[in-house]
Amino acid sequence: MMKTSNSEGHDARINGRVVRREDKVKSSFRAWTAVFMLVSGVALSAAGFFTPPVGQISESVLWFFAQCLLYAGSALGIDVIIDHKIQSGSPKK
Repeated sequence: MMKTSNSEGHDARINGRVVRREDKVKSSFRAWTAVFMLVSGVALSAAGFFTPPVGQISESVLWFFAQCLLYAGSALGIDVIIDHKIQSGSPKK
């Protein structure tokens, strides 16, 4: 993978394709929010297990955890698709 940047430092070329700095920021933001959602979902699920009644998790906690998993999966999945298209150089449809 060959990387170069222009004189301003805003855009970079990866395998002959221009990758804008804004795209990198968006990708990083998606990844960090996905990690945050996973951590918050696991933390709330663990907290729900130890609150009264002990050993039972509320339906709302399970629903929130499912939403966290859906968000993280979709956010990280979008990054994988975009990265694959950039690396393969497939044209837009």
